[in-house]
Amino acid sequence: MAAMSQLKQRKATPPLIRVQRNGGPIRVVIVENHQLVSESLGLLLDEQRDMSVVGSAMSVAGAVALPGTLAPDVIVLDFHLDDGTGRDAAMAMREKFPNVRFVFLSRDDSDGARLAAIESGASAYLHKS
Repeated sequence: MAAMSQLKQRKATPPLIRVQRNGGPIRVVIVENHQLVSESLGLLLDEQRDMSVVGSAMSVAGAVALPGTLAPDVIVLDFHLDDGTGRDAAMAMREKFPNVRFVFLSRDDSDGARLAAIESGASAYLHKS
């Protein structure tokens, strides 16, 4: 709990001048079914001068329902979600966000998960460790 308190306190501190891509920060959406992981990752990314977390979801359905106005540059997603896979989410979101980059972040280190992520257009697949 102390760690979350410290992260929340750091979040309250205004970020340094944001370095941007095309005039603004890199816009990130997080799709992760574990709330603590999602919030912690969001806090860490928001601390980066050139990144801004603009939305999050905890499921495939939630990810697909995200409004197109979020206009993310990057979507960080877990491979295993409660109602499907990150591959399912990426494939469904590709139509709404055609220029987005998908970065998978998962505990699943299997070849099958990596291949599915690549097939969905992943730019990267990182193991949670």
